[in-house]
Amino acid sequence: MNARSFLARSLSLSGQRSVFAQRPLPLVSSFRKYSSSSGSDVPIKSPPPVSTDTEVFKQAPNRAEPWSRSQRERTDAMVGPRFEQTDLEVQPRPLAAIELIAEEPIRYVEGRSAVCDGGNRYMRETANFYALMSNLDSIVDGGSLGHPRDKPGAHACGYCGIRFEQKHH
Repeated sequence: MNARSFLARSLSLSGQRSVFAQRPLPLVSSFRKYSSSSGSDVPIKSPPPVSTDTEVFKQAPNRAEPWSRSQRERTDAMVGPRFEQTDLEVQPRPLAAIELIAEEPIRYVEGRSAVCDGGNRYMRETANFYALMSNLDSIVDGGSLGHPRDKPGAHACGYCGIRFEQKHH
């Protein structure tokens, strides 16, 4: 026996009228029910015309395709009351980091280990170490340089994406 039927049965046995036997309430919000119409003929301002320029709708000016499967266009992502009066043409559109990292040159390393500092040599706290030891080769995907199990070519840092490759002698 579910809770609804139990409550209805217990109320009927006690002689009280069941709450569930009443008619359902109409679906009218209390705001509309108690609000008064203004009666004024003031025209409502229409939103500004939407630009058909596809450049405005891209997430970043330097990236044509999405970088994630779940990424939506700016017009689809910026919906709802928060963005109701937002003009997309004047909103900032920073460059996509994925393209900026791709433009960064590959850094060649003499030895069998590389240290990534995120592109800022003064920030050693965020350093990622890539060592060429057989017990450390599974720390980061392709982190060690020159290991026999490594794929040839450059390996990207898992933190910032800067690519490293071992110099061949």
